[in-house]
Parts: sequence; C-alpha cells; structure tokens
Amino acid sequence: MSSRFPFPAVLRLTLVVITALLFAVSARAEGIWPMTVTDAVGREVTIPAKPKAILLGSGFNLVALSLIHPDPVSLLAAWSGDMKTDNPEIYESFRRKFPAIADVPQIDDGTGPGLSFETLLTVKADLALLNNWQSDTESGRRAIEYLTGIGVPVVDRKS
Repeated sequence: MSSRFPFPAVLRLTLVVITALLFAVSARAEGIWPMTVTDAVGREVTIPAKPKAILLGSGFNLVALSLIHPDPVSLLAAWSGDMKTDNPEIYESFRRKFPAIADVPQIDDGTGPGLSFETLLTVKADLALLNNWQSDTESGRRAIEYLTGIGVPVVDRKS
C-alpha cells in the first residue's frame, strides 16, 4: 500500500467526518441541516442538506462510509481510483457486494495528485471530500474553485 495512505488514521478520521456529516442524529438528521464544519485546513464549510451524492477524494473513504451506510456506493457521485491500484483486494470485495461501483466515475486513477477536471464537470455531487495531497495541487485548487463556484461544499481532509 502506498505510504500516502496511513490506512488506520485515514479510516478513523474519515469515519468521524462522514458520521458527523451524514448520520449525526440518525432519525432526526433531517433537522440538523444546514451543518457547518471546520475542515483540516481550518476552513468553515457549510453543508446545506444531507449529502446524497458524494465525491470521494480517496477511494479508501468508502471503507468508513460502509460502516455507517448499508449501500455506500449508492451515495457516490464520483471517487478516486486509488483503492483499485493500491489495494485491489478491497476493491474486488466492494465490487462483488456492490456491482454498481464499476460504473461510478473516477476523478483520478489513484497514481498521482492529478484530478480529472473533465470528470468533475460531469458529476452532480452535493458534497466533495478531498484529501490535502489533492487540494494542495494546482488541479486540486482549480477543482475546489470550480466546485465551490457551482455550490458544492468541499471539505479538505488531512490524509
């Protein structure tokens, strides 16, 4: 596995973020929106409604999402291909259980910091969770500018 993915730390942080964002109060969750969170770089980000179409900056965030949602793939608007390249066994497990994962657009191939701006133009996300190694790049900054410009909240996570 690549060193940029300290899996236990990523899993813990992602689980906390996703849990807070998606299922903070379970049955009463609809009443907590909008929600304002402070991301890893200190920005206050307001999420206007319960997310239903999430752009994941790391495919490994799907592991944490699967712990709190019965069909985590149904919440994806797009995701990174890093899980496919860094741990194909985990990807295969998800693909067997959630075949729709094969059709989820990828924002990158998981081999470097570049984000596919073309893919970002086509997805209809209502929340983006990017990692700092993505948002610290020129393409990442352009992506954040574009997404926030069209009203998609972007939460920057420290990976």
